[in-house]
Amino acid sequence: MGYKMIYLARRNPVATAAEFPKLWRSHAAFVSQFGSVGSRFTQVMQCSRVLDVPGVAGASQDYDGVAVLSCPTLEDTLTQTLPPDIRVKVDTDERRVFDGLVEDFTMRASEHVLLDAGFDAARERAALITFIKAKPGVSGAALAQDFREKRWPALRALPGMTQRVVRCVLNEIVEKPPAGYEYDAINELWFASVADAVSVLSDPAVQAAMSGQPADVHDPARTVQMFTRITHTWTAPKS
Repeated sequence: MGYKMIYLARRNPVATAAEFPKLWRSHAAFVSQFGSVGSRFTQVMQCSRVLDVPGVAGASQDYDGVAVLSCPTLEDTLTQTLPPDIRVKVDTDERRVFDGLVEDFTMRASEHVLLDAGFDAARERAALITFIKAKPGVSGAALAQDFREKRWPALRALPGMTQRVVRCVLNEIVEKPPAGYEYDAINELWFASVADAVSVLSDPAVQAAMSGQPADVHDPARTVQMFTRITHTWTAPKS
């Protein structure tokens, strides 16, 4: 099992949505000069909201991207204490790029890989990333179990899914999330390209299966779907 920091980001409003991926990459370049910041990550993926296609029904337009930061241990996901002078520089650059500080919209999770058909995390890979909220009275563990045992097998059985989906991951929230981001699980559904994703996700049968039924354990009104593509990626060298 791996662990992740996942953040759901809004851009600094001085930038346009089209400018955001480049601005976000510049932030990665800036913080890379501080070795202690990135040393705890095994992989970084900046997934920007897809802008140039009609998109996917139900996908949110309220955010600009999702960062998926993989870590070897839960301790690596926890808030990092930086020297005060470096902390000020990092915070200043985060405000340059985002509408606030990254810590205020970051969630910690344990990773459960349900499918991996050779995913390589290259740029332009596409993902539907869903931030799932459980219904009142349903635990995060019960929500995750429902997804692994019922929802994902049902999705996988639909025509086209096994041919086009290259990776499916359920991330179960393990630490108290920040205010405004009280999700219980995060699902990553990966495709080789935006075109492949649109082909599958525009199928009415897939849309119906993903929207769920009233008896389901998740709360659709408080669930956020992001249709994204990788615009920056980095993988730590193997030792």
